[in-house]
Amino acid sequence: MPSDTRTACRVPPERLRWSCAPEAFAFRTTDEIPPSESIIGQARAVRALDFGLSIKQPGYNIFIAGPAGTGRTTYTRARVSKVAAEDSRPSDWCYVFNFQDPDQPTALALSAGRGAAFRQDMAELIDDLKSNLHKVFAGEEYERRRQEIIDRHNRQTEALWQEADAKAHAVNFHLQRSSSGIMALPLGPDGRPIPPEQLELLPPEVRAKVDEITRGLQDEVADFLRKVQQMERAAREHLRQVDEETGRFVVGPLIRRLKEACADLSRVLAYLEAVEADVVQNLHLFRAEGSEAAAAEIALARYKVNLLVDHSQTSGAPVVIEPNPTYYNLFGKVEYRPAIGAMTTDFTMIKGGALHRANGGYLILQAADLLSNPAAYPALKRGLESREIRTENLSEQVVLLPTVTLRPEPIPLDVKVLLIGNPYVYVMLYHLDEDFRRLFKIKADFDIDMPRTPETLHQYAAAIGTIIQRCQLLPFDRAALARVVEHSARLAEHQEKLSTRFSEVVEVLQEASAWAAADGKKAVGAAHVQQALDEKIYRNNRIEERIREMIAKGQILVDVEGAKVGQVNGLSVLGVGDYSFGRPSRITARTYVGGRGVI
Repeated sequence: MPSDTRTACRVPPERLRWSCAPEAFAFRTTDEIPPSESIIGQARAVRALDFGLSIKQPGYNIFIAGPAGTGRTTYTRARVSKVAAEDSRPSDWCYVFNFQDPDQPTALALSAGRGAAFRQDMAELIDDLKSNLHKVFAGEEYERRRQEIIDRHNRQTEALWQEADAKAHAVNFHLQRSSSGIMALPLGPDGRPIPPEQLELLPPEVRAKVDEITRGLQDEVADFLRKVQQMERAAREHLRQVDEETGRFVVGPLIRRLKEACADLSRVLAYLEAVEADVVQNLHLFRAEGSEAAAAEIALARYKVNLLVDHSQTSGAPVVIEPNPTYYNLFGKVEYRPAIGAMTTDFTMIKGGALHRANGGYLILQAADLLSNPAAYPALKRGLESREIRTENLSEQVVLLPTVTLRPEPIPLDVKVLLIGNPYVYVMLYHLDEDFRRLFKIKADFDIDMPRTPETLHQYAAAIGTIIQRCQLLPFDRAALARVVEHSARLAEHQEKLSTRFSEVVEVLQEASAWAAADGKKAVGAAHVQQALDEKIYRNNRIEERIREMIAKGQILVDVEGAKVGQVNGLSVLGVGDYSFGRPSRITARTYVGGRGVI
């Protein structure tokens, strides 16, 4: 190449990098910069995210695509929280006992904050029922009505007995009651019943006559017993009615207060009606004493309320960030307890998951964490498709023999899911999973760099100043900030752009502040920023130094000085972790005609 051409194509070293003049900033230190909460350089992602949050139709869940360190998670969390604060609070959800099908607990929705009050009201209702029912059933009025029924029954039974016994006396027989039943015994000349052992001594014709009369009286005895059983059933029914009337007298006013408080909730009213009917049918549970009290207490657990989601302390719509999105952490589970050598459960042991807490709001998940849990991602897609939350244990899906377990009523699902991941995950899911395309229709793409203009330069300085204040670092002077911005352009690998991978910039800020503090300075200067960069290089460039050493010693054959005919060098870039460096390598090779023979 002619020397004049080579001179014309030579790039001066100062043009290989962009230099930022400290005078480009009007402040002396970053303490003078007002804090800014807005994100910079991500107009495309911000616009997509805002649109995705504004549309409420099914399927418009959002995938936040971008490399780590671009602020994708921080901004998403902040933006979603701001939007959620303007939304209304969703309903509380609870599970209650299903009196028609105990294996399928009923899900009840109550307006935000009323779930905890309803649970407390039901607990107080049971306590009041225990106290009041015990008093009423131990009262004189109840005992009087009960005794009247018993006395009337006894009188009627005695009258029937006298009638039957009179018929027996008419044929010279006597009816005798015993633990084994009723016996018809003939009367002797003295008017006393003849014992069974003496009947054997009677003449055969007399015994035959006695047997004939006895058979006739058996029909009378059977009729008597039938009437007594009917009267006993009637008496028991009367006693039951008295118990029921007494119970309703106590239960009605107590539960009416709950009905009035939930007059606008039809499903809750239906549940309270079922509670009232069940209490009246099981009054013995509230009257149990002694050894029966423990078993009764277990049975009374059916009237508890399992508050699954409580929004009493929530402001606006919920924003849930689930760091470990396993199947159970998303959909909840049904827990079990050991009891007499077996595992048992009930509706009070249903536990909610992140979808329950985020229902009516927003759920933020890391895509890599979700996909690393095999059962979680397919179940999430099914939930978003069906728009309901089904709480069922995984073991029930793979067990060979079906077992008896709870099947909680599904809860309607209304949630916007935001998946955060790198662009490669998005491309993989988009091309390999048709469900993903249908369920995540919005992509918010975070860029790794932004154009450098005078306006964006000042926005970048404001963002750095905010980070410095938030991290409680020493203030940076203008020269230090200019050096940080130069390093950002180097990270972007473009003189007209700045890097938006702020996590790498934050590392430089923190390390420069640490070096300035070690130097006893109250502000960070350009020298401290350069020291932070140099120290980071030193921590990572051991292999680079070893390669240079091998070149200097001739262990790697490459000439790096002067000029040689027929030899061309190239510069390859090697990366070791987060550090990259250049290595000179020979591109040309020397060859010649060899001798005849085996090569």
